[in-house]
Amino acid sequence: MLFLLPLFSALIYPFGGLWIKQSQELGAGPWRIAVLGNLIIAACFMALLLLRPAAPDWNYVGWPLLAGCCFFGGQFFTVLALRIGDVSLVAPVMGCKILFVALYSSLLGVESLAPLVLAAAGCAALAIFLLGWKDRDPTDATVNPARKKSAWLTICLSLTSCAFFAGVDTVFAHAGKSFGSLAILITGMGFFALLSLIFTPFAIREPAAPKSRKANILGNIVFGVQAVVLNFANVMLAQPTIVNIIYSSRGLFGITHTWFIGHYFENTERQETSKPTLVRRCIGAALLMLSIALVVLS
Repeated sequence: MLFLLPLFSALIYPFGGLWIKQSQELGAGPWRIAVLGNLIIAACFMALLLLRPAAPDWNYVGWPLLAGCCFFGGQFFTVLALRIGDVSLVAPVMGCKILFVALYSSLLGVESLAPLVLAAAGCAALAIFLLGWKDRDPTDATVNPARKKSAWLTICLSLTSCAFFAGVDTVFAHAGKSFGSLAILITGMGFFALLSLIFTPFAIREPAAPKSRKANILGNIVFGVQAVVLNFANVMLAQPTIVNIIYSSRGLFGITHTWFIGHYFENTERQETSKPTLVRRCIGAALLMLSIALVVLS
């Protein structure tokens, strides 16, 4: 039953994305979204205190602190990537997180990965790339040649973000039992909340955009809830690669949610999607289903 939790996280994740996208279109800046989001996500993890977690073993406190630093690094490099490049480039590259999780898990001995699981991780990463890839405007390079150069920097920043976020999942799975399964989530994300205050000066300089506040809050609440559910499954199962492969179905749900209910969020991607992009997304969806099937078979 625990394997249904990452699927639930994947199912609700696109709602958060639609609200955050709406808040951006209403004028919310990336740093303001990041600071508010970080605090809301951390608050969602603090709700785990209601479950009365067992006292942690403070001899292993370095692990949750490392997880908090990794989450902070992932957020920081994601914001930088989005400031320099396009969401349509950042989102598919973030699919490489699964490969980093598989690598870290093997190095730390968290998982003994079967060949089918490794194949599933590769399929899932490629699937997310295809699901998130959008056609670029052919005039971009002509109007602004710097866009071509910034694409490589955007990819590097996105990959760095993946490396940090993969560290979070691996550390939680690796040290959850040693420090305390719930305690490591609460401590790690509490430390992350303190670190995220560093972003505050950048957020203050951005316009307040009061019309975007509701969508910003709702989107980040969804992100917080799905993060808690996902990481709870992660520490309980201690199989971060498999959890992330199942969670990668958020790419497919993101397409279906945007297609069928995006108009309720004033999203116009359905009308703007070209036929080549639609074909790539169909191929990506098939690969994603294949990756999950490989996990089940393994």
